[in-house]
Amino acid sequence: MNPTPPALNLLITSDSGYAPMVACLLASVRQHLPKEMDLEVYWLHVDGSVPAREQLARFCEESLERCRLHISSLDTLPADIKAQVEALIGSNDSSWGPALCFAAPFILPLILPESVKRAIFVDADVIALGDISELTTIPLDGFPAGFVRAPLKHFNKRLGLERYGNSGLIVVDVDAWKEAEVSKGAIDYLHKISGAWSANYPDQDALNHTLADANGNAKWKELHPKWNACAPLFTHPRWRLQYDPIDIGEVKLLHYCGAKPWAKVPATLLGRIARKKGIRFGPTKPAHPHSDLFYDVLARTPFSAPR
Repeated sequence: MNPTPPALNLLITSDSGYAPMVACLLASVRQHLPKEMDLEVYWLHVDGSVPAREQLARFCEESLERCRLHISSLDTLPADIKAQVEALIGSNDSSWGPALCFAAPFILPLILPESVKRAIFVDADVIALGDISELTTIPLDGFPAGFVRAPLKHFNKRLGLERYGNSGLIVVDVDAWKEAEVSKGAIDYLHKISGAWSANYPDQDALNHTLADANGNAKWKELHPKWNACAPLFTHPRWRLQYDPIDIGEVKLLHYCGAKPWAKVPATLLGRIARKKGIRFGPTKPAHPHSDLFYDVLARTPFSAPR
């Protein structure tokens, strides 16, 4: 008899507007997981909307097998963590979203049950195209976390670091993470840049800064791009990329960063030139060439697309 595989502990944060994308993420992950594997979802809901919370909870309970949703919010955080978070929010809310969303990757590992030793943080604008259960056992070589290098060349040497990763996927060794005080280091960094979050990638900068030594050498395990296939791999020319694009058939997690499925862009060169001048001209097309994959999953949920 084969042993029961360990549960996949998924960490997510979003506001109510992104509840449809969270539903798509969960539906797609559950679709590809081994049937005997439990999916434990820890969702930090940043705006506390009761209808959104109830709708997502009902969807998980009624439509997703072996999926359990654990919901937390600012009000339910332990007092010491809540105080740290409250010191970050407010002036750091930006057009990117609530500050709590940026702090969440560093909060969630601290409020997990003691029994959880491996957790996977995934951005809400991601869908699974394959089985991601390998992430529960993938070697991290003693590092607290593993993630995928940011694909665009302009991230080279950002913050003066040897490598710079995209935080849309973070594989967390919970014990090593706590021992290295990654959460504390990241939250301290967020305090350091307080008031400037709109001009930065605050969660990514905090994570990369914390998981580097004094010489800028990375202290994290680099994972294959298939685990966080960011939009530039499909939307940008090769000369702008740090590594080769990958075929959609290789992708395990598709990340719609910077090119949401519902977004449209000009379909012609003339339209793109006009757009730079603030003029809408000509036909449009989806910003991401694989937007249809998102809508295929969305159709299996009770949600409609975010706006």
